[in-house]
Amino acid sequence: MVISIVVAIGCFWSWGIMHNYATELAKRRVNRTDGFYDITNREAEAVSDWITYVNMILSFAGLVLLITAIVFMIRK
Repeated sequence: MVISIVVAIGCFWSWGIMHNYATELAKRRVNRTDGFYDITNREAEAVSDWITYVNMILSFAGLVLLITAIVFMIRK
């Protein structure tokens, strides 16, 4: 359970950093509407690769943990 908590925290942390990268760049745009997820492809691509990899690894780890938990519940 501790592992899944750490993975969940890491996943949300890395997603927040990716969102901040894109949002900070979007704030410089003149036509920004401040709507929900108002970012362009160029702004989304401004996110550093390292944090994207961290987010992907943690997301897959969370999926593996979920599948493992389901398998153990079925066998029990």
